[in-house]
Amino acid sequence: MFHPPRFYIGRPLTAAGEYTLDAEESRHAAGVLRLRAGDRVEVFDGLGVSARAVILEAAAEMRLRTGEPEPQPPPLPRVGVATAIPKGKRWRVLVEKCTELGVDRIVPLLSERSVARGEGDVSRWRRWSIEASKQCFRSHLPEISAPMAFFDFLENGISRDTVLILADRGGETPAFLTGRIAGGSEAFFLIGPEGGFIDAETAAARSAGASVVRLSPFRLRVETAAMAAVAMIRGLSG
Repeated sequence: MFHPPRFYIGRPLTAAGEYTLDAEESRHAAGVLRLRAGDRVEVFDGLGVSARAVILEAAAEMRLRTGEPEPQPPPLPRVGVATAIPKGKRWRVLVEKCTELGVDRIVPLLSERSVARGEGDVSRWRRWSIEASKQCFRSHLPEISAPMAFFDFLENGISRDTVLILADRGGETPAFLTGRIAGGSEAFFLIGPEGGFIDAETAAARSAGASVVRLSPFRLRVETAAMAAVAMIRGLSG
C-alpha cells in the first residue's frame, strides 16, 4: 500500500493548520524527493503525533497545511539501553536499529573498558533517530543522552522503579523477566563494551538491583546486544 513520504516537524502537532519544515527536511523534500506544491506528505512531531499534510509552498522552509493530528500511543513498557559505544559506523547502526525496534532511551555509557566515544555529538545522533523514525512510521523519538560514566548512570540515570538488567552470557534466560516488567514500568539494559564490564561495575549493578540476563549463548557485538535487548522486551510485552 502506498504511503506518502514522512517528515519531522520540530514542534508539537497540536491542531490542524499551517506548519513549516526546517531547512534540512525542506532540502530533502524538494531537492531529493522533488516534491512540489500540491503534493501530499505525512508529518510527525517526535512526541507521538502525526498528521497528513499537503505542501503549500516548496521553499527553503517548506510550508504545509496539515489535517487533524493523529496521536499514536507509545508502546509499553518503556525500554532503555545504557550501552557502550561501538567503534566506527556501528554506533549509527545501533541508534537506527534500536529506534526502529522501539527503544525509548539511549544512554551512551562510559565504562572502564570503553574504547570509543561515538562519531559526532548528540544532535547528530538524534538526526539518525529521526531518519529511522521516518522510515519505520514511528512518531515517538527516543531520548538520546550525552555520554555518562557508568557509576554516574547507576546513581542518577534511572528511577527507583526502573527494572535494571545487565546483559551477560552467564545470566538467566530471558524467560526470567516474564511477569517482572509491568506495562507502566521501565526496563533498562546495561550493555558493556567488547571486553565486558569489569568486576566492580558488575558488582555495582547487582547492588543497584540489576538482574543478569543472557541474550544469547554466543558472544555478541555491542550493537547486536542492544538490538537483541530491545527486541526481547518488545516481544515479551507483546
